[in-house]
Amino acid sequence: MVNNSPINVTYFPHLVVLTLGVSIVVRAWQLAKREKEGTYIGKEVLYALCYASVNSLASNIPSELPLMLLQHKIWTEEKIFAYIRQGIYSESRGKALASLFAHLSPEVQTTAWKELLATIRDISDQWKQAELLGAIAPHLPEKTLAAAREISYEQDRAEVLVAIAPHLPHEALLAAQELSDEFDRAKVLAAVASQLPHAALEAAREMNKEWGQAKVLIAVAETTNLLSPTDRQAALEAVLTVAREIRDARCRTGVLIAVASNMVSEGQPAIWEEALLATRQIRDWWRDDERVKRLVAIALHLPGERCPVILKEALTVAMERNWQTQVEKLATVAPHFPGEVLSAALELDDTSGQVHVLASQAKVLAAVAPYLPHEVFAVVGKIQEDNRTDILVAVAPHLPHEALSAAREISDKSRRAKVLVAVAPYLPHEVLTAAKELREDAQEDVLIAVASHLPHEVLAVVRKMRGKNRRVRLLMAVAAHLPNEEQQAVLKEALATTQEIHDEEKRAELLVAIASNSSTEWQEVILKEALAAAREGRNDDDYTMVLIDDYREATVLGKGEDQAKVLMTIVPYMSQETLTVAQELEDEEYKAKVLGAIAPYLPKETLIAAQELDHEEYKAKVLGAIAPYLPKETLIAAQELDHEEYKAKVLAAVAPYLPPKEQIEVWGEALLAVREISDVRRRVELLVTVATHVPTEKKNDILERARKWLALRPSVHVPAEKKNDILEDALAAAREISYEGDRAEVLAVVAPHLPHEALVAAKELSDERDRAKVLAAVASRLPHAALVAAREISQEYDQAYVLVAVAEATALFSLAERNTILKEILIAAREISYAQHRTEVLVAVASNLLPEEQPAIWEEALLEARKIENEVRQVQILMTIVPYLPVGVQPTLWEEVLELVQHMNDKPNQLDAFSTLIPHLSEETRLTVLAAARENPRNAIEAKIFTELCSDLSILSQSQLYKMWQETLSIISQSTRSELFADIKHLLPIIKRLGGYTAVRDTWRAVQTVSTWWP
Repeated sequence: MVNNSPINVTYFPHLVVLTLGVSIVVRAWQLAKREKEGTYIGKEVLYALCYASVNSLASNIPSELPLMLLQHKIWTEEKIFAYIRQGIYSESRGKALASLFAHLSPEVQTTAWKELLATIRDISDQWKQAELLGAIAPHLPEKTLAAAREISYEQDRAEVLVAIAPHLPHEALLAAQELSDEFDRAKVLAAVASQLPHAALEAAREMNKEWGQAKVLIAVAETTNLLSPTDRQAALEAVLTVAREIRDARCRTGVLIAVASNMVSEGQPAIWEEALLATRQIRDWWRDDERVKRLVAIALHLPGERCPVILKEALTVAMERNWQTQVEKLATVAPHFPGEVLSAALELDDTSGQVHVLASQAKVLAAVAPYLPHEVFAVVGKIQEDNRTDILVAVAPHLPHEALSAAREISDKSRRAKVLVAVAPYLPHEVLTAAKELREDAQEDVLIAVASHLPHEVLAVVRKMRGKNRRVRLLMAVAAHLPNEEQQAVLKEALATTQEIHDEEKRAELLVAIASNSSTEWQEVILKEALAAAREGRNDDDYTMVLIDDYREATVLGKGEDQAKVLMTIVPYMSQETLTVAQELEDEEYKAKVLGAIAPYLPKETLIAAQELDHEEYKAKVLGAIAPYLPKETLIAAQELDHEEYKAKVLAAVAPYLPPKEQIEVWGEALLAVREISDVRRRVELLVTVATHVPTEKKNDILERARKWLALRPSVHVPAEKKNDILEDALAAAREISYEGDRAEVLAVVAPHLPHEALVAAKELSDERDRAKVLAAVASRLPHAALVAAREISQEYDQAYVLVAVAEATALFSLAERNTILKEILIAAREISYAQHRTEVLVAVASNLLPEEQPAIWEEALLEARKIENEVRQVQILMTIVPYLPVGVQPTLWEEVLELVQHMNDKPNQLDAFSTLIPHLSEETRLTVLAAARENPRNAIEAKIFTELCSDLSILSQSQLYKMWQETLSIISQSTRSELFADIKHLLPIIKRLGGYTAVRDTWRAVQTVSTWWP
């Protein structure tokens, strides 16, 4: 722009725009706004995209780079500030400022503090505010304290006070005493204890909550070693006096142990004995693991003859069956009684096959392994592969050859790599050979582990790797173990490799890492190259949705999960090209997702690609997607799978597409595979799947074939009395589960098929939450029985859950039966004291009553909903109720709901509520909502408020619409370019109305132009 005359930015080199900053874009944009309404829509989009692209480029700079640029005097403080200010997210700007703060000159720190404080106030999340203030506290404690007082949420304020305490202990102490919540106050007092032990102790005496009091007393006791011997003894005696007044045995024990650990030697034995007595008084079963830990800690401080006695007592407690605390208890006593713990671990299996029990068994065996490596290794082969890894890692230092041999048998490459890393220090040559058998992504950690022992051999392997990013990282790892002259040569090689990386953002990150490890004379050159790469890099945080004339979406790829989403989006248009890209993906999980989307278009090619996947779980998912198109080929591939669960899933997926005669064989094979699955929950779910899909007349054939096979495989456990039906087999499996939470989950799966049996099993569950899950699943088949059982539940939340399920199930019954059941539910609902649960049941009843009976119940539900204390749930329920009330009162009620939404503290749910409300509000109110949303524009867009407004405000006049367009575009340009692309897509209806197809075409050209400038 020269002499106020516009220069067409289309012909303006993008590097000049970067050099001059965003000011030129802003001035050009302002001139465009003066043109006739709708005429320059395309130009406005172009300028907005330029602005957002500069935002993106500023965000591309790796977080470590600004500090290094400052330290090497490549950038001035002012220039760094300019880039930080250009960052679009308050949180990232705040983190950048906080990280630089300690390295700024004193005069600049004043400016930086003002900038940081303003940035912090822009952040709505008080926890994130507290995190930033805590980072700055060591540098400006007084100012941080003043800012902390503005935080209304006490828990977050307490976190800042903890950071301030070492620097301003007196002020932190005073601020702590203003906190009403004793847990938060205790955290701050504990932080103050090292500076003001006597004051912290006095404050602790005044606390009502014993756990908070104990926390402060422990902190005081642990900091007495900073005092003189006389003061130390006095402080500990004062703590001891308060501790003896604590009634809760767990809290009292913690303080006594802290006192005993810091007491002079002659006073310790008596305190340890006192701590022992308090520990024995801990009776809560869920604290058994803590009781065991404290018994062991105390035993090790008692005289020789007492120690083994107390350790034996700890073992006795550890052996008490309690699944929730068993692992921690046994692991604690493992060093002292490895043989007994090993026996207990082997008994944990209990033939239940539960995932959590088997995982617990593996953790305990890993704890025993350092003490009985041979005995533990002898049973490793009996452990499921999923749980074997940690045991082998623990065994590796003691039996490296055996661990290496076992690792080679693990099919999952990442788990195998974990064991190889543990073996590497003992058998580096053998591990390096084994590493060569892995995929590159699994090799990385193993090669790093071997590098310190065989740097030159690892270097030879690294140089052959195809993944350039990985090669650079490994070259740097190997360089650290080479002599100085070789080290610099390898770093130069890593630097040269970065030139082959096309992802400039990733290249910038790697260059910063290389600079951190290079000699001083190199660093400035590398950092400048990193800066250039960051400027050229693309910062499409998710993925870029680009527009074309017919509204079809083209895409610029992102990374990882986002890349997979993009590839799946474009499969219908470019299936062959997508397959090519998918085959290059390193992460098998994402590759499998994309291949599954490609399967309907290129089944043969997808089958070939699926066979190359190493992990059977992902291979099975792709085979399931191919099954409808190539059933015979899929069947052959399924039969080659080793993992029974994945095999069963693919067989179940392919069976319906095979000829009738072959289906029986395949369903039978699927059934046999299912019965081999040790995880009961998965076994039951797949048994139900098989039972649901197998034609009734074919079940007997399948079962007969299965029985013959089972006769040859007696180790497969199927109760004799349950062999007549697959579903009964599933129910029997469910009953084997000892942990009620898992049993309830599988009973809920079986319930729709065997409701009477599931109802009986549900009544055996002691936990009401678990029982409610099963009763809700039974409701559709046995509504009366579920209703009766629900009324016996004491917890209102669980009772309401079942009553709602029964009410919703009445839609399946005759009008007379429906009416009877709903009236019974209504009686039960009115007895519920908690407004939220009462209202939820009333809504379910009203929704299923006869039309003429509904109005009174909806009115009752409205009255009850107004009493709900949970603001989010209250708004959700009110928005459900209002559409069913008389049309004449609805506008007033919607305004009432809007007022509730506007006062919500939960911002994400507030924005969701705004979005849902929009269609129900008047035009004037909608504009008010838009203004409110603009107070936090990025979140508003994420909640799709603008999307809703764009479709609903198209009734506005052209002038009103154009004004709204300009205001909205100005706000959304503050985001990254990828986010702006997505927002423009949602605004297309407005663009079309304002400027017709010409404006849509110009918008597309603006997207193309900016994407060419900044790829």
